[in-house]
Amino acid sequence: MLTPKFEVSQNDQFIIIAIKVPYGKVADMEIYAKDTEFLFHMHPYFLRLNLPGSVVEDSRQSAAYDIDQGTCTINLPKVNEGEHFESLDLLTTLLAQPKQQKYKPSLIEENLFDIIDVPEPERMTAAERSTERIAAEDEYFNEDHYLADFMENEQIKQLIAFITPWQEACDIIDSTYDQLRELPNKEYLLDKLEDYQLLLGLIDIIFAYAYNYRTTEGENTVESAWTICKISSSLSWLEVFKRFQSVLIACCRRALCYPLYRNWDLIQVILKDVTTIFRLGKRYILKCLLEIRQILKNHENKYILNDVYITDYCVWIQKL
Repeated sequence: MLTPKFEVSQNDQFIIIAIKVPYGKVADMEIYAKDTEFLFHMHPYFLRLNLPGSVVEDSRQSAAYDIDQGTCTINLPKVNEGEHFESLDLLTTLLAQPKQQKYKPSLIEENLFDIIDVPEPERMTAAERSTERIAAEDEYFNEDHYLADFMENEQIKQLIAFITPWQEACDIIDSTYDQLRELPNKEYLLDKLEDYQLLLGLIDIIFAYAYNYRTTEGENTVESAWTICKISSSLSWLEVFKRFQSVLIACCRRALCYPLYRNWDLIQVILKDVTTIFRLGKRYILKCLLEIRQILKNHENKYILNDVYITDYCVWIQKL
C-alpha cells in the first residue's frame, strides 16, 4: 500500500487529520480510532499513526472528501476536551512502527498484489525492484510451457499471421475525441534524462499492448488488463528503465514467463509491431494509450494505474 501525505492539527475538541489521497477510491474508505491509535485505509492508501493523546470514535467524528483537492479531512474527538497534543507537526514521530495486528492485513495485501507485483513499493529502491523482478521471472519461467508452445504451435502460427490494423497512420475519430476531453491539461517540467526514461517506459507499455492485441486478434477479453499489466515491467514492478536494451530484454523475458502464449517467434513479430506503431507517430501511439486506458478503466483494481501512468502518458505524448 501507499503511505499518503498528511497534516495534523487540533482545536480544543478535535484532532484534525488532512490526508492527500488523489487516487483514492472513496467507497473503500475505512477509519479506525481508539486511544492513541489511528488507522486510515482508502485503496490504495494506508496510514497508521500513534497520536500523543487519546481520541475516541463517537457521533462527533466526521470525515469529508474534497474532490478538487484530492484531500480527505477527518475530525477525531479528543477523550479529554481541551487537552493539548504535543508535537503534531513532527510527522515522522506520529507514524506508527509496523506491528502484528489484525486490521485487515490480508485485504490490504490482496488488493496490493491485484494492482502490482512489488511487495513493498514504498520501501524498495528502483534498483531493488529491478533485482526482485528479475528473480521473480527466473523463478516463474516454466520450461514445459515454453516447449509445449514451441512444439504445438498451430495456434501460434495463426496469431503470427494475424493482420493488425497498424499498417497506416490514423486520424483522430469522434470516439477518441470524447476520451481526449477527459484528459487533464498538464505541463511537465522534465529534463532530457527523464524524457528518455519516459520513452523507454512507453516502449515497454506499447509492447504489452501489442502482445494483447495480437494474441486476442483485436478482441479484448476480461484478461486483457491483466495481460497488459503483467507483461509491462513499468505497470507491474514500477520499473524505471535506463537503457533501451534493458527494455527489450524485460519485454521478452516477461512475454516468455507469464501470458498464455510463450513463443519466441511470436515475440519477434510483436517487436516488429511495436516498431511499426512508433513509426506511425504520436497520434497512433496516443490511440493505443487511450485503448489501454479504457481497458484498465473497466478493471476492478488496475484502474489506479491509469492515474499513476497511462493518463499522464496520454497527455505527455501529445506535447512531444
